[in-house]
Amino acid sequence: MINRYKQNAFIIIKQNIIPVMLVSTVLCLFTDGFGTALAPDFKGNLRILAYTITPADTSPEVFSALKTWAIVTTTVAVIWRIIGNGYYLEAIDYHTRLAKGQEGKASKVRLGRTRILEGLYYQLNYLLRIIGYSLLLIIPGIQKMFGYAMAPYIINREHLSAPEALSKSDLLMAGHKMDLFNLLMKFWKAAIVCAFLQMVPVLLMIKNLRNPAIVIISLVCSILASILSSLLAGWISIARSAFLLDIYDNHKGQSNHQS
Repeated sequence: MINRYKQNAFIIIKQNIIPVMLVSTVLCLFTDGFGTALAPDFKGNLRILAYTITPADTSPEVFSALKTWAIVTTTVAVIWRIIGNGYYLEAIDYHTRLAKGQEGKASKVRLGRTRILEGLYYQLNYLLRIIGYSLLLIIPGIQKMFGYAMAPYIINREHLSAPEALSKSDLLMAGHKMDLFNLLMKFWKAAIVCAFLQMVPVLLMIKNLRNPAIVIISLVCSILASILSSLLAGWISIARSAFLLDIYDNHKGQSNHQS
């Protein structure tokens, strides 16, 4: 039964390959790529801001430039991730529409100030709860990660606050956490291929920077890895959306029947 979600999601991917790739690529940029590129050494930035690196270690001009760069890159990276939280909820909503067989245009993904603040509030609540439970020997935190998986869908469909959505998700996912884990494990082969393709450019270019052919091969592998990674992210998200929506609808149907 779990395989059904994976197979159906693959069919949807084939029918909407370009928009899915665009949405997933932008999501990856928001959550990891651009912010990380701007502030690649966050600890180094903190050291500069904390004056661990002092003017005595370098010239005042260089130190001042480093400090300015640390402030700018860290600020932009934080703002970028804040915007990304709102985009994450929109991307989830987009994949939900695809899972339900609705229109799959990437232009349907839109952002606004309310959406960004809603996403930020959700992410803060989510992280605080996961960190809190992870302090209890890690395992409870991992369980809650699966328990809270439905929260973004509940926020999008019922417009509940983040704490309410997280609590309701935990209740609805009771007895379904292992099923979700098994679904995600169905993608391990594709994940290994993407990880391998991402490692190839690095391994090739470490010792062959002066060889044009190797550099070109590395770039091709890097581009291919990025495309496959974005499609894999969309594939997993659509399959997960369909799975979680079935659980949500079943619980809703049972509640209506009881009432």
